[in-house]
Amino acid sequence: MGGWRPTSAYVALEGAGSSKPRSKRAKAIKADEVKAWLPRLTKYERARIIGARALQISMGAPLLLPAPPEDVDPVKIAAMELEAGLLPITVRRRLGGGRYQDVPLQWLLEGEASRRRRRRLQDLPD
Repeated sequence: MGGWRPTSAYVALEGAGSSKPRSKRAKAIKADEVKAWLPRLTKYERARIIGARALQISMGAPLLLPAPPEDVDPVKIAAMELEAGLLPITVRRRLGGGRYQDVPLQWLLEGEASRRRRRRLQDLPD
């Protein structure tokens, strides 16, 4: 076995915890074939990623940020790592017809950053 590596973390959001058997006919869609329907993280994806990373940290995984003060809990550390864009995670989004698309987390975070920039520009007085 290759062993566990925290830098190769992967969050698959398809059927997690479900008792249904996964379809053997699921087809992967290349990133350049279909654009993600939402170019940012949903609140459910964000919660799943922070929860998975917090569990890794609580089990002794190395931190990707400089060591914070002792009072900080794993959930806050995971949220800080997510906001800093340090997590090497891929989000699997299900599409219709049993297909799915793997979207890199960095791409989704860039979509959120551009959305915030647009909002700031709209809020500026003329």
